Amino acid sequence: MNKIFKYGSFLILAIAFLTVSCEKTTEDISTVTYYAVFDMQGDDYIILEKGVPYVEPGVTAMANEQSVDVIISGTVDENTPGVYYINYSAVNADGYSASTQRMVRIIEYGTDNNDISGTYDGIRVSKLAGGVVTITKIGEGVYEVDDILGGYYWQYAGYGPSYAANGIFTENADGTWTSSQGYIPGWSDVTVAQDIVVDMEAGTISYYALMVDADFGFDVVLTIQ
Repeated sequence: MNKIFKYGSFLILAIAFLTVSCEKTTEDISTVTYYAVFDMQGDDYIILEKGVPYVEPGVTAMANEQSVDVIISGTVDENTPGVYYINYSAVNADGYSASTQRMVRIIEYGTDNNDISGTYDGIRVSKLAGGVVTITKIGEGVYEVDDILGGYYWQYAGYGPSYAANGIFTENADGTWTSSQGYIPGWSDVTVAQDIVVDMEAGTISYYALMVDADFGFDVVLTIQ
């Protein structure tokens, strides 16, 4: 009986020790932090004609209903067509950082003879596969193409929108077309369309899509829907 009492007492003490130990090791571990939430004035995508200076519209940030300072970085060269990113970051009271960005595109107008804006079926010719490509007119003779790669990696291969090459097609005074500012975020690779042929009667646009850094490309045909 004595032994049973001793063993029972030891078991109770052991359970009590483990319970206290668990309480000590888990207390104050869970915390809640509130990341900064940004309120961006103006659009998050701004298009400006070459020579027009970029004026920062401003951004504010709140964390747990408290205003926090916003650090702005990035510059825009209004005299050089291209894509520029303005970055905004803020740190909350617990030292955790959050960020967002605004894209600024500087364009140089071309000749406005043929309007190629619309929705197209894109095809990577060698694979006979692709996706839907949207071309939007953003200025005189200047068009934004949401994927120079014909939707192949973004939609057909299922890689997602980070593997689309957003870029610009410009119609020149002599009737030829050039591309610029194509970029694939997922691979950090510049992309251009070479030898662009626009057939307004057939409703097609054909070209060679080149990923510059990878030195790899393929033929693409876009057909208006």
